[in-house]
Amino acid sequence: MTLAVFSEPTVTQQSSPYRPTFVDVSSDTATVVRVIADVYESVSNGLVATIEKEPVLGTTDQFRLEVGEIQKKYLGAEYFDSTNFLETHDCSASANYFYLVAYEVTESGGVLTTGWTENGAGTGGTTSSQYTQFNGVNQHLQSLGDRYADGSTKKFLTNRPQNSKITRTQLYHCGVLPQAESYDGGLFIEEFDGINGTGSSLNTANSTIIAATHKKLSFTMDTTQLNANTKSVTYYIENGAGTQITENFTVNVVEECDGAVNLFWQNHWGEFDQYFFQGNQTQKTKNKVKQITNRLNLDYDSTDRGIRDIRRTNVREYEIFTETEKPEVIEWLAEIGESVDVSIIIDGARVPINVRSVSSNIQNDEDGVYQISVKYVLANERILQLG
Repeated sequence: MTLAVFSEPTVTQQSSPYRPTFVDVSSDTATVVRVIADVYESVSNGLVATIEKEPVLGTTDQFRLEVGEIQKKYLGAEYFDSTNFLETHDCSASANYFYLVAYEVTESGGVLTTGWTENGAGTGGTTSSQYTQFNGVNQHLQSLGDRYADGSTKKFLTNRPQNSKITRTQLYHCGVLPQAESYDGGLFIEEFDGINGTGSSLNTANSTIIAATHKKLSFTMDTTQLNANTKSVTYYIENGAGTQITENFTVNVVEECDGAVNLFWQNHWGEFDQYFFQGNQTQKTKNKVKQITNRLNLDYDSTDRGIRDIRRTNVREYEIFTETEKPEVIEWLAEIGESVDVSIIIDGARVPINVRSVSSNIQNDEDGVYQISVKYVLANERILQLG
């Protein structure tokens, strides 16, 4: 009398909980009527949920357990600060494992019997494989196959176009999904004095190579430490044997203009993208005031106030614009409006914002001007309160 897993996520690769994540089990017990499954999450090494399912319609011994809705509650985002030129980070909050322990519920003479008990103390449960999931990819995007880093054509966790621009004052992020558990990965970069990876090579550097114990690696580059003459950077990921496991990617390095807004957002793939908005900027300010009316004496003087402000809330809405960009850059930046984790950098600190709208503009089709604007407010209102 046992349960068996007959359909499950691919154990050797990653999946996303934002797509349906099913574990199907079957029973060889004639009297089975239900399955109870405890869900364990690897980072906390703890029991996080319990599922109870009746047979799939049309069967008496097959049960479908959907665990994506549970697992995505335990996946966060990871923005890494860095003090070194290059750093490699193993991701545990945005990529981890889960597994199930499933128990039969049988019926005999109207009496239900099971080996399951609360708090994971049951006996006779069937333990599934460990499944790896990561935070990223909505359900409408394409297959993850071209993202598993195991060759020179595999892609980074971004939709950023090749030869897009970064500035010399930012912390640059990129990330990959290694093909297998404990797959080594490190960032290799080369600096050039020409744009698009052309001209003379100025410097090469490697980050520390580490094993991806949670099957996701994130890399940071402190662009303030690039060569002063660097105009572009080409980079890729290599494993511990020195074999390239991703595509070559090139970004152009530009100087920051005064008043530029450094904006970060968590993209479709669970990694942080960034862009400097160096166009115009507008600001609107709205104040809301809560007041009370004081009772005044007949002989009140100028220090008395009949109407008194007790709370003032200030909301500032900003609108930022890009300079003229390539159409593929505008398409990529449109993702900002789809992200729920967006922030700007103020005096070196990351400050959360709420994006109100993202809109693009094309002027004069014969001599195209491609521009995108973002309206946002600070995620925390400015409140002044009496007392």
